[in-house]
Amino acid sequence: MTKARLRRILPWIWFFGSLSALFILMQWRMDHLLNSDMSSELLLAKLLSQENAILSQNWYYATELHVWYSQLVFAPLFKVFSDWHTVRMVGSFLLYALLLLSYYYLCRQLRLTRWYLWTAPVLVLPVSALYFEFVVYGAHYTFYVASAFCVLGMILQWNNGKTKLRRALLACVIGVLSLLTGMNGLRYLMVFYAPLAVSAIVLLVTHRDSLFENGKLRFSGNRWVSFLTVAAFASLCAAIGYCINTAILARHYSFFHYEYVHFVPISLTALEELINGWLESLGYNQTGAFLSLHTVQNLVCLGFIVLIVLSVRHAVKHPERYSMEHRIVTHLFLAALIVFSGLYLTTNAPYAPRYNLPVTVLALPVVTIYLHQVPWKPRWKNVCCALLVAAVAFNATLAYHELLQKDDTGELR
Repeated sequence: MTKARLRRILPWIWFFGSLSALFILMQWRMDHLLNSDMSSELLLAKLLSQENAILSQNWYYATELHVWYSQLVFAPLFKVFSDWHTVRMVGSFLLYALLLLSYYYLCRQLRLTRWYLWTAPVLVLPVSALYFEFVVYGAHYTFYVASAFCVLGMILQWNNGKTKLRRALLACVIGVLSLLTGMNGLRYLMVFYAPLAVSAIVLLVTHRDSLFENGKLRFSGNRWVSFLTVAAFASLCAAIGYCINTAILARHYSFFHYEYVHFVPISLTALEELINGWLESLGYNQTGAFLSLHTVQNLVCLGFIVLIVLSVRHAVKHPERYSMEHRIVTHLFLAALIVFSGLYLTTNAPYAPRYNLPVTVLALPVVTIYLHQVPWKPRWKNVCCALLVAAVAFNATLAYHELLQKDDTGELR
């Protein structure tokens, strides 16, 4: 086999090998990993299937209302299959397909498809135990992350649209998806739509000189103004969705409300919880002996953090090397990091490390952009990519080994 052919098939082996490992775990160990949260999600889907409804008045939604959520995938499957394991397997892999396709769509808009096969497996591998539980085999945030990738990709495509018809169609879809997401509750507005609007304003201010032509203010045809327009439109639709959530849906359905949330002084305890949450979401493990494989796992986590910092720093320091689309994604991630952290540091809103995950996952396209743009020779880029794949594979192998030993339902079976 020639080196050229090997380079072509290696990413496919990595991609399908990752999916195969996930399938094996889900098929033969899923019943050992179930917990109350995962079981309740399927119970709700079964209830909705029986009621032929999208929402139910016979259910208390513990965190937020599930309008635009994974039940839209699981509930119809109960019309087809009677076996709950089959419903979970088919529904989960439909969600994984949606997640991977939405990420591919985003990569197309960023012109990063050559990196797709190398980076996409990160979305379905246990890079961190927290991510794997709530996004992958638990499928709690999978639908939301896929929606965020789709909306972001459509915003970028709208900004580059050539025809009015295509832009109008994209705007309609962006508006509907944003409205439905906003109807879930406040948290999704704070982790995506508020940072989207903030990043659009910051980028327009940064490029304010482009607003002037021959000494006159000119908005027409300016792409930064266009981005601000579509970002404001998406955020407004999400805000309208949230108003529907609080003013109409709250009267008919039982779910958690944010009325009691208010500003509080920043405390060291809240800062410590937030930092630990970010570390946990990236794979840091506080258990195990110092001289163990967990130490290597933690070093890999710290390496990921350094890479993310370098990616953001390079984009901010050398904006001339980045396309408009690449700068939008990087600034969105940075804005989401700041807005999300500020929310939980300055208010008494309930916090759990899993809430970091929708922000953490935005680091994947940011790092991919950095690997694409950094001015290294192709050989060094390949070496860096190989090291990253090896690090992800190591963390995933260690996590799979632990999951294969785990049995949370032994006493119940």
